[in-house]
Amino acid sequence: WENISLDIVGIFVVLFAIQLFPWAGVRWLQFWGFFSGGVCCLLIGLLWPALIDNTSGILLVIYYIQYGSYWIPNTTTYVMSALVYKPSIRGTLNGLSAAAGKVGAIIGVTAFTKMFEVCDDKTGDDHQQCINDAVQRVMFTSFAAACGGMFCTIYGVGLEPTGAKNKK
Repeated sequence: WENISLDIVGIFVVLFAIQLFPWAGVRWLQFWGFFSGGVCCLLIGLLWPALIDNTSGILLVIYYIQYGSYWIPNTTTYVMSALVYKPSIRGTLNGLSAAAGKVGAIIGVTAFTKMFEVCDDKTGDDHQQCINDAVQRVMFTSFAAACGGMFCTIYGVGLEPTGAKNKK
């Protein structure tokens, strides 16, 4: 039921984000998506000790707020390439962008796994404390990655689209 409810929330967030494209613009929508994801990660990292005893609170926070907030940058990523890249090189750069995203995912999974593997040799309360510390490290690292996404969106994405509608 958790995956189904997550997908339902995600569908509504994507539909909402698509409606915001003309009003907010893809660039700023992506920026605010990274911002909201970063704030959620920071809050989870800071409040994790208080959330440990509340399992349903943890699920709500992680599934609905954090993951749901990442739907906006994911949506704008696909739209952004059509607006930013020149039509003559759009396919190549879109492929390179997708490859960079895959490399980032591999790095993230590998790094996050290593953060938790240090807890394997611990037992009892030491193991649980190590896991809690690792969760906080993951959230703070995700916050830093979201800040990187905000920086790249502001300074790496031009103000004007270079698509066909701007040709003279």
